Amino acid sequence: MKSQIEKMLDKGGIRESNSPSSAPAILVPKKSPDGKPKFRFCVDFRALNSVTKFDPYPLPKFEETTSTLYGSRYFTLDCFSGFHQVSIKEEDREKTGFKVPFGHYEFNRLPFGLNNSLSNFQGLMDVVLKNLTGVQCWVLLTI
Repeated sequence: MKSQIEKMLDKGGIRESNSPSSAPAILVPKKSPDGKPKFRFCVDFRALNSVTKFDPYPLPKFEETTSTLYGSRYFTLDCFSGFHQVSIKEEDREKTGFKVPFGHYEFNRLPFGLNNSLSNFQGLMDVVLKNLTGVQCWVLLTI
């Protein structure tokens, strides 16, 4: 866990915090192609999500999106760690506070697990690709 925290600190994704918010953080095992044990850092944002105003921004349906691709040539652009490229407003960062055995931190950039992370990122991609979406490209988020 410590190495993942240090990596997020180095990349500017999180910072040390004095926030009154403190969600629990855990490591969850994930599959790896080489069979070596790997872990994903996760923060349990259920308490924050229970009091968050829901963003109704529409997400495309997988079936509708992929059905339009028949006979087309397409390229996949994977926005690896795409959420972590989206900045959180300064006044909202303290809400993402989380505690680990060696410190208290908060996110500077959008983490997974928040109610509105998907709709936030989808909206950003729709703005960035506004003249292409539905004509030359589709934005489809899969988790």
